[in-house]
Formats: sequence, structure tokens, C-alpha cells
Amino acid sequence: MAISGQSLHPPDDTFTKEIAKRFALLEAEDPKLRCSFRWQRPRLSYTLQYWTGFNVEVPVKSLDPNPKKSFLNVMVRVVPQEGETRYLTLRIQLPPIPAESNQRKNSATFSGGFAVGAGKYEITAIVITDQNPSFCIKSWSVSARHTSNLRIDPGMVSDSVPKWEGPSSDRSQKRVTVFLNAAPLVLRRSTFQLSFWDMTALIGSLTSILNNTDFSHARVVAYSFETQQVLLEEHQFDSRAYDMLIEQLRNLNLGVVSVDQLQTTNPVRFMTQLIQKELSQPEQADVVVFLGPVTRYDLKLTPELKELSSKLPPTLGVFFPSSILMPYDDIVTRVVSAAKGKRLQTHGPGSLHGVIHQLNEKSD
Repeated sequence: MAISGQSLHPPDDTFTKEIAKRFALLEAEDPKLRCSFRWQRPRLSYTLQYWTGFNVEVPVKSLDPNPKKSFLNVMVRVVPQEGETRYLTLRIQLPPIPAESNQRKNSATFSGGFAVGAGKYEITAIVITDQNPSFCIKSWSVSARHTSNLRIDPGMVSDSVPKWEGPSSDRSQKRVTVFLNAAPLVLRRSTFQLSFWDMTALIGSLTSILNNTDFSHARVVAYSFETQQVLLEEHQFDSRAYDMLIEQLRNLNLGVVSVDQLQTTNPVRFMTQLIQKELSQPEQADVVVFLGPVTRYDLKLTPELKELSSKLPPTLGVFFPSSILMPYDDIVTRVVSAAKGKRLQTHGPGSLHGVIHQLNEKSD
């Protein structure tokens, strides 16, 4: 299920006022749609903001079984104890529901999220169907404690993935290549898309690395093992490429792999091609970084991939363990080992400081 986009609306524009009126009308009505909400307490993100969000399940039997194009619309109201009320909207396109599916047991699952500063917040979310409109509503409260070095003021609300201005121009002429594994950080029962937390962690760790190291040129390759595709390849990663990457991650459908891709490649061959292309660059990177969750435990290095990996420049692997129950080892960690590189785990913004220190040492 693909997220079509989440918007945080300016406080005083006309559309925001219309959303506020719609909230007032629906709160006075009796909701007819069955939904299951799970909300997350605020946690410090890799962008040094508190991130909070929610997951929603809507029973398939409540939806139009064979829509050509069916959507769910979500409106979120965030009321800080000290601050200005903000509204977000989210529109999710639903995939066609197979006629043979068990509509009693299956659910459409999606998520949303946003960043907040320190303080207390009252949150209300309303989910509305497009077909034969009905809605469900849920309210909850969260608190985020005061801490140092936050990049957002108390009582403020912002998008979960903030704007990025690009790398500093006052840098030494050093190059880094970052391979970003676009995969969920936490293994879930059925995963068709990245959650907003997944995106925040992946994007936030990438920009934190680029902001706090001395590289003037960053080649970024974002890829998906599940769909066996390169989502983005930019030889000079800047603010424009950053926006493109966010869009690609939002629209990534992990449940769809084309027949052509399945016939022409496999995940090990796919990784081999990524390394071959890196080694064929006219200007070699000073450091190569593999960033992302540990996922493909089942894949082994071929002799060819092992030999190619050994030719990489100084290499560092920065990994988010997908589960404490799973081994800290997969095809990407094995590539890093074959390159005689360091493998580092990151569990949060604090541990990322050590990663950045290691990168700065490798670039010296």
C-alpha cells in the first residue's frame, strides 16, 4: 500500500480552516467505520527531534472490494499545551482487494507521523473512506520531555522528515559513496511500505552523516533488495536529490516486483552489479558507507562478489539491527567484511556520534 503523501498545513491558510470545520462536524457525529489505532510515544529521532506517530488497521470488509482507485483520507489535529494547533492530512491509495482474499481477517494497514518539540500534546485522528464515505476517530495524548540539542522548539509541530539544505560548501575535496538499504527497520507481520519512523531513521541518519563529516562530494545509491531496484542514484547528493529520495521512499511498494526483474536478476546478482558500478566510477570514493537495516540473512557471498568487495576503498557498515532475535549478519555485512571494513551498529542518535567519529577517522 503506497503512501501518496503527508502534508502539514500552515496555521492560517484557507484549507486549514476548512479542515478545522470538518473536524468539528465529524466530532459531533457517530463514527461508522471500525478502525484499530496504535500510537507511539515520542522518541528522539536521528534528526534530533521527537518523533511520534500512529498505525491504523481498517478491516477489508469495511472497504469497497473492487475499486479502480480507492483512497483513505486521514486528518490529524495536534494541540500543544503551549503552542499553536496544527493540522496534517494524509491520503493513502488502496491496492485492489483480491476477490479470493479472506475479508473477515484481512486489514488495510498504514501509518503516519510527525515531529514535536518538548511539551504535552492532545492528538486526534480521523480516517475517512472515499467510497460510501464513513469514518472512525481516535484521540490520545503524548508528552515529550525537555532535553538539550533539540532541533525543534517546545510546543512546535513539524513534518517527520525535515528540510535539508544540502552539504556545506566549505569542505575538503573528499568523496564518499553511501549505499542506502531502503528496508523496514523492524520486521512486521505484513510490510508493503516503509513506515514514517523507517523513513525518519534512514533519512535522518544519512543527513546527520553528511552534515557532520568533511566530505564535499557524496554519491548516494538508494536501493531495495525486495524489489531489486535502484530507487535513486545521485553523483552529487544535494537538497534536490534529498527531496527526490523522500518521494521515492514514500512511494516504494515492497509488495510488488516486476516479472522482468525476477527473470533477469536475483538479490546476490543485484548487489554484485551495485559493487561493479561503484568500482567503475571515473573518480573513486575516499570512503564507502553501507547504511541501513540488517535484513537478508539468507543470502551468501559468491566468489565473484567477495572478490569485488575486496577491491572497494576504505569501507564502513552502519547497521540498524532489525530484531534482537535475529543474527547480526546478512549479505551487506558480509560485503563489508570482505572489504576489510568496520561493521557498526546504531540504536539511536547517541550511537550515531560514534559512527561519525569513525567516518572522520577513515577520511583523514
